[in-house]
Amino acid sequence: MEKATYYSLAQLTLEADVVGAKMWGVALERTMLTYFEVQPRCRFETHQHPGEQITMVLSGTLFFEVNDEVIAVGEV
Repeated sequence: MEKATYYSLAQLTLEADVVGAKMWGVALERTMLTYFEVQPRCRFETHQHPGEQITMVLSGTLFFEVNDEVIAVGEV
């Protein structure tokens, strides 16, 4: 069994990403966990990830463009 990895809140400091967004990220061997705080009308350039992406919206609505379709993901 692999040893669990623990990150304290002090290690997960928000850093600037694109204009209007701050984030922190933890990269493991095959997985990456990221947390974003995004301002209204913030836009990320089109990009791809080599693995799957799971997104949970805690507040507001996030719009994804996937294969020329806009998908709205709302808060849980």
